[in-house]
Amino acid sequence: MTNKLKETGFSSCATSVTYSLVSFSQCTLQRKVSIDESMVLWRGRLIFRQFIPGKRHKYGVKLYILCETSGYVYNMLVYCGKMDPMAGFGHAESVVLKLMDNRLDKGHILFIDNFYTSVPLVKTLLEKKTYVCGTVRRNQNNVPEPVVSSKLKKGETAARKNGNVVVLKWQDKREVLMLSTLHAGHVTEGTKRNRRGKQIKKPDCVFAYNAHMCRVDHLDQL
Repeated sequence: MTNKLKETGFSSCATSVTYSLVSFSQCTLQRKVSIDESMVLWRGRLIFRQFIPGKRHKYGVKLYILCETSGYVYNMLVYCGKMDPMAGFGHAESVVLKLMDNRLDKGHILFIDNFYTSVPLVKTLLEKKTYVCGTVRRNQNNVPEPVVSSKLKKGETAARKNGNVVVLKWQDKREVLMLSTLHAGHVTEGTKRNRRGKQIKKPDCVFAYNAHMCRVDHLDQL
């Protein structure tokens, strides 16, 4: 930890958070978990204060949180801006592996958004018996160009599979690009119906992502 962090008094704060999570980490983690960012409201002066427009608290201290689909927080990391030891290239991958430390090789299913998702990361996790389902950016390396560039009508899909890694594009009102090591990418019917009374159809990975992601956003509402 750098001297700057010590000068802000953050050292003792981080130690307290880590100590508090030790008891939580002794609990049995559910199989399905998710990682996302959360904000602790802070409008004062702070060298690593962040701004995230999509969060309820737009200004504050950014946390990376690992939680169960029930919303129970299992682990967290405080982001310290450019001073963060994990900042820079490969930051997102480092965050995921750090949060999942001691929880790999246990068959967990991890839901993440396109900030974290990459082909190298999901392959690394798959080798450690950890499955991933998440959105992925169209400019991400190793994402098949034929899938990204495909022209689709609403409801249509395009997919490529390499081993257990499936990259899928689904056209809804906007295009949705998914990466999963757990799903086949088949279009299935859900339990809800649209305004015309027809059952809503989506790829299996999209249904799973919508059901188990965004638990951190629910936590932010408390």
